[in-house]
Amino acid sequence: MVGSDKIHDDGYVIDFGDIKKAARSLCKNLNEFFICPMKSTDLSIVEDNNQICISCEDGSKFSFPKSDCALLPITHSSAEELSHYFWCALVRLVYNQYVVSLQ
Repeated sequence: MVGSDKIHDDGYVIDFGDIKKAARSLCKNLNEFFICPMKSTDLSIVEDNNQICISCEDGSKFSFPKSDCALLPITHSSAEELSHYFWCALVRLVYNQYVVSLQ
């Protein structure tokens, strides 16, 4: 079933199974990864070869394999920003996979 701005005769706007598939896909892409806030104003984040190098305001430095990082377009890895990121990504994914592909 495809989403729309109307409730269909069966009582649904979109099949919840489609939402679950999209949410699982997003979770899989974040599970067990270091969440790196790429728009941070407090951290200096540099990609060096296959490493993500982070320098903090207090002078401390960290380095992670890029393959272990989820590079997200957020400023802070707070619950609020992560929920906003997740919601926007979920809407885009559902729209692109289940609405645009059927047009």
